[in-house]
Amino acid sequence: MMSYHKESSKTMSVKVGPKGQITIEKEIRDKLGIKPGWRAVQIMDEGRLIVYFIPPPHNRSLAGVLAKPGPDPCPTQDDFNRAREEAWVEQARWKEQFIQDADDLS
Repeated sequence: MMSYHKESSKTMSVKVGPKGQITIEKEIRDKLGIKPGWRAVQIMDEGRLIVYFIPPPHNRSLAGVLAKPGPDPCPTQDDFNRAREEAWVEQARWKEQFIQDADDLS
């Protein structure tokens, strides 16, 4: 689990473009592992903006990894959808805890 430490925070300034866009500095993108196509989730919290990033679902098949040896069938699409939904819920819980931890430090 990633935690927020004020000692490791870094302040950088960028201009807001005409359409309200900003550029995330390469150093920050590299440190966080942010890639093109990731979703940026924005939260307004007491006059500040909190942004966290979610990678897109991958398109590689997990059927071979998840398949049991023998005659048992591979997981169904419903199994994958259920597992993906559970992962999103867990990610949301983690993000809420991250925000709470950051608030506790301020």
